[in-house]
Amino acid sequence: LLTWSDNIRQLEVLGKTGLLDSGGAEELAEIYRNYRNRVHLLSLAGEPRLAPREDFAEQSATVQELWQHFLPAAESA
Repeated sequence: LLTWSDNIRQLEVLGKTGLLDSGGAEELAEIYRNYRNRVHLLSLAGEPRLAPREDFAEQSATVQELWQHFLPAAESA
């Protein structure tokens, strides 16, 4: 993970090493790409770089579910 500074390659490493199942890693990468693309479009349009929460409600739920599966100890902390 320390080799790469970008989120996409870090997620790929998590999937390849089995720390996160490969399907979950790819799903997280796709969610990140979609959010990043939205933020870039907002920036280019001169808008605030905050996407409305409701536009990403389903993706947010997926991220939270994977996060809880990946780090169950963080939930109890």
